[in-house]
Amino acid sequence: MTSDSLRLSLKKITMIGVFMISIGLYPACTTVNQQDAGAPSTTAASACQANAAWFKQPQLPTLLNADNFCKVNQVAWQDFFYLVQGDGELVNFVSWKTDDDLFPPTGAPPSWTTTNLTSNIERRDGASQTQRLAGPVRVKARRIANTEKNVKPSKGEGELRTAETLQAGSSLPLTDQNRRWVHYTVYVSRPEYDYIAQCDLYKTACFDSVGPYILLPNQSIELKAAWKIIETCNLPDSPPSCVPESAGSYYTVMGDVAPYGPGIIGPVSATLALVGLHVVHKFPDAPEYVWATFEHRNNAPECDQPHAVGDRSFAFYNAQCEGKFCNTNVFCNSCSQKCSTEQDNFDASCKLPAIPTQVCRESKLEPTVSALNQSVHSLLPQNSVWRNYVLVGSLYKKNHQIYGRDAGSILLSNTTMETYDQRTPGFWLIRWLTGNKNTGCFYCHKAKFTPSTEDNWAADFAHIFRQTKQTGPCSPNLPSFCPTPSGSP
Repeated sequence: MTSDSLRLSLKKITMIGVFMISIGLYPACTTVNQQDAGAPSTTAASACQANAAWFKQPQLPTLLNADNFCKVNQVAWQDFFYLVQGDGELVNFVSWKTDDDLFPPTGAPPSWTTTNLTSNIERRDGASQTQRLAGPVRVKARRIANTEKNVKPSKGEGELRTAETLQAGSSLPLTDQNRRWVHYTVYVSRPEYDYIAQCDLYKTACFDSVGPYILLPNQSIELKAAWKIIETCNLPDSPPSCVPESAGSYYTVMGDVAPYGPGIIGPVSATLALVGLHVVHKFPDAPEYVWATFEHRNNAPECDQPHAVGDRSFAFYNAQCEGKFCNTNVFCNSCSQKCSTEQDNFDASCKLPAIPTQVCRESKLEPTVSALNQSVHSLLPQNSVWRNYVLVGSLYKKNHQIYGRDAGSILLSNTTMETYDQRTPGFWLIRWLTGNKNTGCFYCHKAKFTPSTEDNWAADFAHIFRQTKQTGPCSPNLPSFCPTPSGSP
C-alpha cells in the first residue's frame, strides 16, 4: 500500500469513526444544530422570551434585524401571529391568493384586489380591515403537483392526475389515524404575487428568458399549509358507527378537497384542521429568506421515545399499533401491502382505504426553540387555539450570505410535509464531511437559477414557478421593475 492510499484509508476510517461516535453522542439534532448555528447553550436558551405585543398588536416584520438564533425564531413567531390574526375562521393567511390563482391554465392571474378564487372573503391588504362577503371562508386543499422533469406519474393516475405526485417528502401521501390523506394549500404574499403576475413569470418561456435576473422583492412570503380532515360523520367514507371528532384544539376552516382519498375524487366539502405551516419570508437583510415551520403539538411523538406517550393521542401516531404496518415514517400501500419511502410505492388506482402512517419526529427541537414556545404559550389566553401550535425551528444562512453555510435549525423538517424525508444527525454529518453546505430546506432550495428545461427548475430559492401551466414569451412593455434578458433594471 502506498503512502497516499494509506492516508486515504486512514481518513476514511476516521470519518467512519466520527460518524459512529456522533450517532451515539447526538441521538437527535439539538447539539448538532446549535454547533453550526452558534445557538445559545441550554442555560442561555431560557433567556429567549416572547413579547405579548406579538399577538396583541401583530405587525409583519419588515427587517429581520437578527444576529442570533433566538432573534430569528422570535421573528418567526411574529410572522406567525401576523398571519393568523383575525376573528374565528377569518384569519389573515387564508385570504391570501394561492399558487392556483397565480398560475392559471389560461389568461393572466387575477389582480390582487379581486376576490380570491379559493376563498370567499375580501382580500386583506396590510393594516386595512377585512370585510366578509356572502358565505363562509372556503379553502381549496389538494394534492400538489410535482413538476420536476425526472418524476414519473404515479401508477394508475392516467389522464386524471397526469404527473401529479404528493407533497409529503418523497412524493407519497400522509395518512392520518382516521385513514384520510393530508391535503395542502400554497399561499403567496402580495409583493411576490404582483411581481410574478405583472412580469409574466407565470409563463415558462418568459421565465426562462429572464431567469438569471429574477429577484423576488423583499416581503415575498410563501406559505404551505397542511390540512387534516376532521371526522364530522357526514363524509363519503364516514363509518356506520361514527363518532364526531373533537376539533377544539385545532384552527379549522371549511374547505373543498380534491382528490379526497382513495376512490373518491371529489371535491368534497369538509372541515379542515391546520396541522402544519411552512413560512418562508424574504427580508432586505436576509436575501436567502428565513425558513420557519410550525406544527400542531399533537401531530406525532419524538422517535427516540415513541411509546413514552402515556394517554396522549396523536393525529399521526398510534401507540397501540400492532402488526406489519407499524414501522415509523414509511408509506404503506393498501393494495400491495408494501411499506417503503419509494415514490413508486404509491398507486393512485388503489381504491382500498388508506393505511394510517405511523409518524414520529426524527430530530428534537432545540432548547432555544422549546424555551421560546413555552414563553409564547404562557402569554397567550388560556382559551387561545394557538397554544396548541409550536415553532419547530428556523433556518437561514450564516451571516445571511446566499451561498453561505446553513445556520439555525439545520435539520429542519415538518412531520406533515417532510414525513418520509426528515433530516437526521447522520445525514447532516455526511453532508458536513463531504463539504456540502446545504442540509435542511437549502438542500433543495437554492439561489442559482435553473431553467424549466432541466430537473429541479427554480429561481431565487423559489420552486413555486414549477406550478406554471402556460408557455409563451414575456409581453412587451412590462413594468420597469421586471427583469429583462439583459438583467434587472
